[in-house]
Amino acid sequence: MVREGLAARGFDAAEPEDILTGQAAAIEASHCGQVDAPQARRMALAQVARDQQMARAVAAHADRGIVLLAGNGHVRNDLGVPRWLQPALRGRAQSVGVLEAAEAASAFDLHTVVPAQPRPDPCGALRTPTGK
Repeated sequence: MVREGLAARGFDAAEPEDILTGQAAAIEASHCGQVDAPQARRMALAQVARDQQMARAVAAHADRGIVLLAGNGHVRNDLGVPRWLQPALRGRAQSVGVLEAAEAASAFDLHTVVPAQPRPDPCGALRTPTGK
């Protein structure tokens, strides 16, 4: 995806700018500042392809009923799989986010906030020592 783009692999290449911008921002943040904006936009295409593929699977099985268990980034209404569903199917779907803080709650139809889990800073090992 990064080199050839979405169309080369059979995906919809008409990705809306808000999806690319949002996915790229999430990639920059999750890669601890080690990915620049142009690279993050290219990497966002892989996320878009995953979301489109999951939307295809949902559509293929929707007549029997389907539950997609995926990470919060994939089930966001504004950026994820729901954006790639046809309107009639999207109208029947609900996205549920499981969040440690309520700030992203508006990206989901429903959400639950769970206690934050203690974990080490994932970017800690990538920071340059300051000598202090």
